[in-house]
Amino acid sequence: MKWLLRNGWWCAALAIAGAAAAVQYNTWTESVHGQALMLESRSLSLVSDKQWVDAERSARESLKKEPNNGRAWFLLGLATHYQKKFDEARGAFERSIALDHTPCLSYYNIACGHARQGNVEEALDNLAISVECGYDDVDWMMEDPDFASIRSNERFMEIVNSVPGRNPETMK
Repeated sequence: MKWLLRNGWWCAALAIAGAAAAVQYNTWTESVHGQALMLESRSLSLVSDKQWVDAERSARESLKKEPNNGRAWFLLGLATHYQKKFDEARGAFERSIALDHTPCLSYYNIACGHARQGNVEEALDNLAISVECGYDDVDWMMEDPDFASIRSNERFMEIVNSVPGRNPETMK
């Protein structure tokens, strides 16, 4: 008890300092998170406006603050894809997949990049994975300019016809 009375002030000061540090850390992390969200939101807006260079910059800034943000990785993938930086886009989409953010769309976009680069088998493999995990916009698959180089491929049509609820007889 004497020890506590003699050293209690020190223990109390340590406890107060620890609590203050915890509050400051929480405020800092909330601030960093808030900044990352603002940058991510800006990137989404820029992607919507097709301002790819600015969207890429904003997504990268967001990822500096929150490197495990799957949505920011996905947005970076879109921004780089539309600048024809297909290898960078693929890396961003793969990171988005690893963080379990929109894997179907990420595989789809990886397929698009491969098709644009002339990597037919890789494009078809990723498109098949996209369909397997739930991508089902057959109308867009048939119109997407990224798939112009593979649309006549027999395997492309097999993948399209494998989409649940599609009638292969009506597909050409």
